[in-house]
Order: sequence, then structure tokens, then C-alpha cells
Amino acid sequence: TVVLTFTVMQKDPIVPEVTWEIPSSLTYGDSIGGSGFNPNSQVAGSFVYNPVQGTLLEAGLNQSVSITFVPDDSYTYASVTKIFYLNVDKAKLQVIADDNSKVYGDNLPDFTFNLKGFKGNDDVLSLIESPSVSLRGDGVNAGSYIIEVTGGKSNNYTFEYINGTLVVNKAKLTATADNQTIVKGADIPTFTISYNGFVNSDDESVIDQVPSASSLAGNDLVG
Repeated sequence: TVVLTFTVMQKDPIVPEVTWEIPSSLTYGDSIGGSGFNPNSQVAGSFVYNPVQGTLLEAGLNQSVSITFVPDDSYTYASVTKIFYLNVDKAKLQVIADDNSKVYGDNLPDFTFNLKGFKGNDDVLSLIESPSVSLRGDGVNAGSYIIEVTGGKSNNYTFEYINGTLVVNKAKLTATADNQTIVKGADIPTFTISYNGFVNSDDESVIDQVPSASSLAGNDLVG
């Protein structure tokens, strides 16, 4: 009896050629494996990302991303891994003050703002410090005032501030001529005016041009 022993030598797998088309940098909100990521190979297979595809990297320098090409035919071809270090810039977050209005004499309204430009599932709670809103000036007299937004702190966002406007409209002041009576032939009396609607302890002294009262009737009319 002759026993033949065969040793099958497996050849080393072929290292496939991979073209690494990767963005040079990202902005926070750009996902791993998203726009700009286009590695490819003539060999059939798939790419595996670490962190996983769809991840949003925090803003910062030299963020590590590894990409591994996994061939469908793992017997013939080897997997190929390459590590990239990407800079991730902060995204822009708009802080927009809401316009508002009031009538002279009324209390100041509550001032508010909106935040536009959050990425992923971020919201105001994702910020280290929220921006603030305030009025530039006292907002007492009629006119326009700037509603100003400032502040805020975040690792992933820069802030763009868009101020708003508070319009203080004039209050309504009613001027009523006071009724008068005279005896026929007597001198025409001085006509007076009563006001209704002053606010903030104002009186007639704040009127720039005081209204006047007159009558077409003479002192010889009865009725």
C-alpha cells in the first residue's frame, strides 16, 4: 500500500487596488460616508467605516476615520484599511431675534429669538451656553429700537447674530372741547380742551403742538 500525502499551499491573497476619494475636511453636520466620500475598487466588495457610516464627528482637528475595503471574494483578495485624519470645522448657527411691538405706555414685551441651523438631533440643549436677547435702549418713547442677540457658546457651532426691531407705537390721546354756555351779548369765553389717554404721568406739557378750540358761533346767537 502506498500512501501519498499532498500539501496544498494557499497563495497569499491579492491586495486589491482601492481609490481613496475622501474630502480633505468636513464641516460639523457632514456625516461619515456622506457627500464627498467616494472610495472605490474594481474588485467587488464593500466599505466599512469606523466610526460607522452616518456618524457626525465633533468639530476639531485631526479626527480619525478608518475605512476598510472588504472584498466579496475573501479567498482571493485581501481586505485593505486606510486611516484618515480630517479637520472638522464648526457649523454656523443663526441667532435670529424676533421682531416685536407695543404701544407707548404699555409694559415691554418678552423678547425672544430663534435658532436656525442645528445639525442632526441637536437643539438648544446641545449648546454649552444659550445666547441671550435684550433691548438696546429703554423702549419708552415712540419709535424703533434694536432687539439685540448676543452670547452663546458651543464646541460645534459658531454664531451669526441677526438683530430684530421693537416698534413703540404712539398711544391714542383724545382731545375733547369742553362745552360752554354764555348769555347773549356777552363776551365769547375762552374755549378749553380736556384730554383722555395720557400715560406714564404725562400731561399737556408733553404735547409738542397743543390743539386749539374755536367756535363759528357769535355772541348774538341763541340756542
